Amino acid sequence: MITLRFHEALKSYRAYMNVQQKEVAKRLNVHPSLISRIESGERTIVVDRLPEIQKAYNIPDDQFAKMILNMDSKSPRLQPAEAKELQAYYNESLYTAHKDLLYSESFRYLFVCLTTLPVPLQAEFIKNATKEIEQLITAYKKKDDD
Repeated sequence: MITLRFHEALKSYRAYMNVQQKEVAKRLNVHPSLISRIESGERTIVVDRLPEIQKAYNIPDDQFAKMILNMDSKSPRLQPAEAKELQAYYNESLYTAHKDLLYSESFRYLFVCLTTLPVPLQAEFIKNATKEIEQLITAYKKKDDD
């Protein structure tokens, strides 16, 4: 039997849900390299931060308990039905947390503009726009710190 240690289970869950380390880092307000060190086992997690970690990764309570208790499993992979349920939970949590933004006129306009692009260009546009947004956030944080 394969037993995943907690940090490995976190990484496996995040990767399976197709969530970038940068996204988790933003939710925890830490640098992505810290998430990398946590997931590789180089950095331990303070027990007091476990609820924050669970929320940042959007892990359901029962799944998180299994990860913490290091329950044995035959495989680190989830069963298809379980994976589908977890993905639905993750998407619903993300949607609920950002509903106001998703319903905003500005976001709808952005979405409509994006859908007018040819499909191959959509991913490139999103990637470039995300980089620009990250630069604006960094500049904003620097101003806020001054």
